[in-house]
Amino acid sequence: MNSLLKILLSGAITFILVLNGTTAIAEDSPLDVNLESFLQNQLDNSLYKIDAETAVKPGDVIVYRATYHNLSANTLSGIAATIPVPKGTVAVLENDEPVPPMASVNGRTFHSTPLLRTLPNTGAQEPIPAAEYVAMRWPVASLPAGESFTAEIRVRVTEE
Repeated sequence: MNSLLKILLSGAITFILVLNGTTAIAEDSPLDVNLESFLQNQLDNSLYKIDAETAVKPGDVIVYRATYHNLSANTLSGIAATIPVPKGTVAVLENDEPVPPMASVNGRTFHSTPLLRTLPNTGAQEPIPAAEYVAMRWPVASLPAGESFTAEIRVRVTEE
C-alpha cells in the first residue's frame, strides 16, 4: 500500500461522534460506525472499493461513505455525523450525501456550506476555498433504535 493511501485511510477513520453535546469514540457509543472507501472511476463515475493494493495518485477522487447504525433500544438524538477531510486531499463539494453537509476549517466549529470569511479591511465576505475544509458534518436530529444514517463525501487527492 502506498504511503499516501495509508494516510488517507487512517485519517478518514478518525471519526468524531457527538451525542447530546458530548464527544464519544465509536467503541464507547451506542452507534456502530462503518467506513467504506471507494476510488471513483473518472470515465464513468463507477466506484471501486479501496483495499491494500489500491494505488491512488493526485487527481483521483476518493469517496468516503460512513454508515451510523443505532445499536441501542432507544432513539438517539443530537448526533453529529462527522467525516474528516484527510490531509493530502481537498473536499469535492458537489454530490455530498444525503444533503449538503456543514463544514469546518478547524474541526471544532461547523457552518453551512459554502463557508464564508469576512475580509478585515473591507468587511466584505468571500467564500473560503474547499481546500481549507478539514471536516464535514451532518446533524442528525434523531435516529430511532435499529435504524441507520449514511453520510458520504468525495475528496480529490492533491499530494503524492
